[in-house]
This record gives sequence, C-alpha cells and structure tokens, in this order.
Amino acid sequence: MIEGIERARWGSQRTRKLWFEILVAVVLPAGIIAAIYLVPFVADPSTMPFGVDTSTYIWRTNVVHDLGIASLNPDETNAPKPLGDRPGYPLVLSLLRSTTGLSSLSLMWLAPALFSAALGLATGSLASDGALERRARSGAIAVAVGGSAFVAWTAVGYAANLALDVVAMAAAVMTLEVARGRRGVWAGAVLVVGAVLLHWMFALLFVAILAVTAVIRSVRLGDEEDRSPRVALGRLARMLAIGTVVGVIGLLLLAPQRPSRLPEVDPARPGPAGRVELRLPALALPVTIPLAALGSALLVSDRRRRSAGVLLGIWASLGVISIVAWFLLELPLPPYRWAGFALGIPIALVLGAFAAGDLLERRGRRLLASLAIAGALAATIGLVGAGASVWWSREPTLEADEFGQLRTLSSYVGSLPPQTRIVILIEAYRERAPFNRAWTVLPADRLRFITMIPARIDEHAPDLGLPPAARERAGTVVVSLDAYREPPGVGRSLGPGVHLIFGPDPEGIQVGQPPRAPPPIHLAASVVVLLALLAFSGGGWASLTDLPGIGVMSVAPAFGVGILTSVGLLASRAGVPLHPPWGTVLVAAVGIAGWVMAFVQRGRPRVGEDRSG
Repeated sequence: MIEGIERARWGSQRTRKLWFEILVAVVLPAGIIAAIYLVPFVADPSTMPFGVDTSTYIWRTNVVHDLGIASLNPDETNAPKPLGDRPGYPLVLSLLRSTTGLSSLSLMWLAPALFSAALGLATGSLASDGALERRARSGAIAVAVGGSAFVAWTAVGYAANLALDVVAMAAAVMTLEVARGRRGVWAGAVLVVGAVLLHWMFALLFVAILAVTAVIRSVRLGDEEDRSPRVALGRLARMLAIGTVVGVIGLLLLAPQRPSRLPEVDPARPGPAGRVELRLPALALPVTIPLAALGSALLVSDRRRRSAGVLLGIWASLGVISIVAWFLLELPLPPYRWAGFALGIPIALVLGAFAAGDLLERRGRRLLASLAIAGALAATIGLVGAGASVWWSREPTLEADEFGQLRTLSSYVGSLPPQTRIVILIEAYRERAPFNRAWTVLPADRLRFITMIPARIDEHAPDLGLPPAARERAGTVVVSLDAYREPPGVGRSLGPGVHLIFGPDPEGIQVGQPPRAPPPIHLAASVVVLLALLAFSGGGWASLTDLPGIGVMSVAPAFGVGILTSVGLLASRAGVPLHPPWGTVLVAAVGIAGWVMAFVQRGRPRVGEDRSG
C-alpha cells in the first residue's frame, strides 16, 4: 500500500512538472512573443499592418487563394514582380485564410505575431532537445529570439523570410537529433523542402550551414555520442540531400516562376546604405557577436552539447561575414539581411550564459553561477527590449483611406462585365506605378485587365488630353484615385477620393470604409486559432520523430508551415482550389494524415535516452 502511495505521489509530481514545463516552455513564450507584435494594433486599432512588403503579400495571397498558384505570374497579375519563385508564403496564408475565413488584410495584422511565436517555440525546442538545456529555461531563450530585433526587423519587411526562419529553426532541431542517431531524417528533409519553396536563397544558405555542421560533426573530438561519426554524417547528408533535391525540383517544375538571379544590391546606393544605418544599431553586433562566440565556445566545451555549439557558432558567423563583406569588401551582402538571419547570435548568447552558470555551479561557485543565470535573463530582457523598440516605433506604409478608396473602386469594378479594361490614372511624374498598393483590394480575377498609367488631365480637350494607352480600346473605363494623384477636377464621384473619368454610370456600389484592426480579444483569439491550426497540421508529422511530447508541441507549428507549403503547391498545381471548402479540406487532410501515421508508428521503440527535463 505504501508503495502504491509513493507511486501515486511520484506520478502526481511528474504530472505537475509536465504541466509546469508546458506553461513555461510553450504557453508563456508564445503568449509573450505574440503580445509584443500585437500591442501597436491593440493600442490604436486605426494602425495599419507594418511592413514594406505587406501590400505585395496581400494581393499575392488573394491571387493564390482565388485563382491558384499557377496564376502568380506577370501575365495573370499584370504586375512586374509577382515573385512566383517564392510560392510558399502565399500558399500557407491562402490555406489559413480558407480555413479561418479571415481576409488577407486581417492576416497581415496577425502574421508577424503568428510566425514569430512559432519561431520562438521552435527555438525553445532547439535549446532543450538540441542543446540539452533544462526545459524550464527554454522559454527564456524562445522569447529572447522571437522578440529580438533580429526577428522584428525581418517582420518589418521580409515576411517570406520570417516564415522561412520558422521552418529553418525546426530543421536545425532535426539536424541535432539526427546527429545523435535519432529518427528525423525524413522529417528534416520535409522541412528543407518547405524552406526551399518559401525562400530558396536563404534556404540554400541554411542548408550550407547545416552541411558544414555535419562535416565538422563527423570528426570525433570526444563528442557526446557513441555512434560512429561517419554514420551520423551519412544520415545528415541524406537528410539534406533529399530535402534540397526535392525542394529544388519542386521549385523548378511547380512554381509559377523559376529562380533567375539573386537580388541586386549596390552598396553605393542610398537605399541599401540607409537601411544598414537604420537597422544595424538594434542588433548591437559589436556586443552580441562576441557574446555569441563565447556562448558557442562554452557549448562546444561541453561534450554533451558540442554539436549544438558548432551549429550555433557557424550560424552566428553570418553576422561577421556580412559586416566584413559589406564594409570592407563592398560586396552586395547587406548586413540588415544576413545578420538578421543569423539567429544563432541571440540563441548562443542566452544559451551560453546559462551554460556558464551550469559550469560554475558544477565547480561549486554558486554565487558566480547565480550571476551567470541573472546575466542570461538580463540578456533576454535586452534582446526583447530592442526588438519591441523596433516594432513599436514602426510606421505603417499602408494607409487606411487608400484602402477605403480601393474598396469603393472594387465594388464598382464588380458591377462591370468580366473583361472590361480599366485604367487607373496616376501622377504624370511617377516612374513606377504603385501596383503593389493598388492590387491589394481589387478582385484577383480582374488584375490582368487593370493597368496604371501616368497622365496629365486637360479639362478643355475632348479626350481630356489622356495618353493613347488610356483610351486605346472602346469601352475602357478610366478612373482616378486621390491616393495616387491630385483630384482631377472632372468626372463623377464614386465615393470619397474615387473619380470616374470615363465609364458606365455606377449602380448599387458600396462606398468603402477605411479598415481597422480587429478588437483585442479577436486579435488574441485569432493568433491562438492560427497557431493551433499550424500545430494540428504539423503535429502528427513531428510525432514521427524521437522528440519528447513538449518538443513535438514546440516544433509542430513549424512542421505545419513546411508541410502546408509543399502539399499546397502540389495540390494547387494539380487543380485543387485553395478557397473554401477545398482549402479547409486540404488542411484537415494534411493534419489527419500526419496524426494517423503517428498513431500507426506509436509503440515502436524509440532510439536514445528519455529526456523529459
């Protein structure tokens, strides 16, 4: 009887520990990170979503959601850069939009919080399952990365890059798991495929980082495992090779556009130079890089954590490479992109401080150990403070009044015959038409019939002095929006700021209202629902690995992003619509298939030791 009571007590203690770890390693980090990115819109609902590329991803998501991934090309979108060679991000957003009923604009308020939280959770798994840190501490590392300026600056202007970061972090976890002889080759390959489809340039760079880690891992240097380094190298090589080859083939055969060239960045131009000057201070590279190097060295000195230390050190070195390349060699490798992707810097910084504390504690120097732990927490606060400062000081590039005008025009366009040619007049001095902004609200199936033309207006001329391109076809509708030019002084008003120059009389159109962010409870609930959807989609697939339960919970959203990217591309190319109900069915099928496979595999012996702590 006493034995039974002791067993019950032990079980109760273990249960309480489990729930505590879920709270501090999963729930609280995700909530804190999401809150950082939602605060500006809670404080002022009139604030439009941040990000210089936000408008582009709104209309790209609309196109993919309504017409399919094959339509993301210049002919269908009538836009010069649809970025069809990076199909993953609009595919994932289209499927989330189909499942939740949220609009593409609403997703833009939520996406930074969603993907940053998912990134933070995957980082926590890297800390505990990859670097063998205590689970109770992994939440601090998750928040330090998800809330850092490295991630905040990525969220400001590189949305697809942020989604890639999520998948790359989970791939790093799989790399360390496979290096220990655990299951994860195929899971890691799936993540690499998704990474290539999300952002092929940085995905291939990260594959190179993992490959270098694998080669170094193959050299026996008193490492933590008994398995042959050559076996570990072979497994890692297989994971990376399968993922890269399948991802590249999928990109070349299924993406609506093939990769053609790397972006051109001229160090002498004021734009890139200005972004370097604006963004680098928050990263504090003169401080964070040396601390990250020290942290990586401390991890390498620990036989159990050597592989994690090597990986983080190589990953963090991107910051040094970008600084040298930009400032000394004048190469087109802008540090605001390369150093921003060097997430090994904040991870190694905080993780190294915790490792120093453990080392000092083992040597009996408890006071110094406590100071090291306090330093890790202080570093976390500093990283998050810098990231919050970056995000909260942003100004949106979108304007609510412009959306109201576009909504009015969209309502009018919907009343016209399907193939009506529509011309939007812009200021004559504009060299580049603001396609990315105008396309955000206009119907996706009408974009190829809409064009923007610079023009002056002569009120006394019969054709108002418009250029031939504006009147080259009978039945062409010509409109002017105050968002893109001064009020023309002619034509009929369709609503505030929208003028019909030539075209049929409006009938039954709705005047658009400037949008506002959803209420705080709706914002928070939506992030929870979206994160749960990603976790449902990827949780079963993550369970096919040897990760413990909390590790599976932590990387499940990242697996969801990766698997929805690949399956979404295949399905859309096969003719499966991504709008409701088909998109919802596809998400459900992906999630159910993963969980069924996990259930079938359940009971098979796991390789390696049990690490619940």
